[in-house]
Amino acid sequence: MGRWLAYSRFKNYVPSAITAVRLLLIIPFYHFVIPTPRPAAATAILAIMGITDFLDGFIARRTGAVTTFGKVIDPTSDRVVLVLLALILLRLKLLPSLLIDAVLLREILVAVTVLVELAIYRRRVNVITTGKAGTLGLLAGFPAALFASFYAGPAIRTATLAILWLSTGLLYGALITYAWGLLALAVKGRGASKPMED
Repeated sequence: MGRWLAYSRFKNYVPSAITAVRLLLIIPFYHFVIPTPRPAAATAILAIMGITDFLDGFIARRTGAVTTFGKVIDPTSDRVVLVLLALILLRLKLLPSLLIDAVLLREILVAVTVLVELAIYRRRVNVITTGKAGTLGLLAGFPAALFASFYAGPAIRTATLAILWLSTGLLYGALITYAWGLLALAVKGRGASKPMED
């Protein structure tokens, strides 16, 4: 029984620990691309980061370890990772600056929306399926684009760019939903933000 209780307490921290690993992987990724790019190693790091984005939520749901802290730290880590990746890839000039600017602008707008809703209405903006799909698309598309920039032909590079643009479009769709929820709160003066769709 004692071992079971210990496990029960421990399992609540596993998803958040995986999320923390995703953040820490930025360090070796940076090491593998600056100053001399090592695309194979960098792509592997990005792939692992993408896997952890799926894994933390999957484990949390399967073990019943979904917590308020986890719901906050997971999307927050995604935002931090995407911004850092975008800035690094922009520095390497491996992706169009317009795409990177679109990703960065979206993250700024989401941050403003989240902070306003939290500060004024004391409500947390929950991640919706569209936003999660867009984030997953970028986390998968970034390593594919990095790998394609060094090892693939124009057709593959074009395909990876299409995935990145589509994913960015999904993220803007989620942003519109978040902003609409904030507007509804402003008009009604109350109400909940859109619930999470896992």
